Amino acid sequence: PDEEGRGDDETQHEVTISRPFYMSIHEVTNRAYRRFRPDHDSHDVQRRSLNGDDQPVVHVSWNDAVAFAAWATGRDPKRRYRLPTEAEWERACRAGTTTRFWWGRSVSAAQANFYDGDLVSGRPSDPDFRVTVPVGTLPANPWGLHEVHGNVREWCADGFANDDYPPGPATDPVSPDIGAGHLTRGGAYGESSSMIRAAFRIGVQGDDEARSYVGFRLVSPLPQPGAADDD
Repeated sequence: PDEEGRGDDETQHEVTISRPFYMSIHEVTNRAYRRFRPDHDSHDVQRRSLNGDDQPVVHVSWNDAVAFAAWATGRDPKRRYRLPTEAEWERACRAGTTTRFWWGRSVSAAQANFYDGDLVSGRPSDPDFRVTVPVGTLPANPWGLHEVHGNVREWCADGFANDDYPPGPATDPVSPDIGAGHLTRGGAYGESSSMIRAAFRIGVQGDDEARSYVGFRLVSPLPQPGAADDD
């Protein structure tokens, strides 16, 4: 409750994740996404390109991200791919830590790609403002994941209804899709340090709506010994 920047919808609660999974160490890049849709354009912001091969793909809707996961699954007979649940995302981001960021309470530009300056009409006013950095540029957390704080927000599987978490403990929770959009996690290059915290959660309305600051990474569930993989 005393975490700096905490939102009212960040009620601490116990979650059990019962099913093992892999998570991609990088956000999906423009290069990877263009294998799926060769004509994809991530555009630019303030005349700075978001379109480099190794930059995270943006201007992709939630439906686009789901379609990419299905396409990747079709190309790999040994794995299935999907968006992470909000709980899986936070677990992987924190990598066993409990602070604002996986490394501690404060943050610098050497640790995350974010922006704490002034915004004009929702866009940074600083002419030296940097946009997305290539994936793998910033330090990895203890479990090997890069840019889990900042760079781009990441789509999750969970629906978004402007609600708090359900009360009490939960196992493998997924917020229902009620047509109000889906949750994003991790914060973005144009957002403040408070918005790139491990606990920060915000929904984006419109599953066909794409943004210049939202991308995604995938998870691949592992089949449990002796059980069918029905994910």
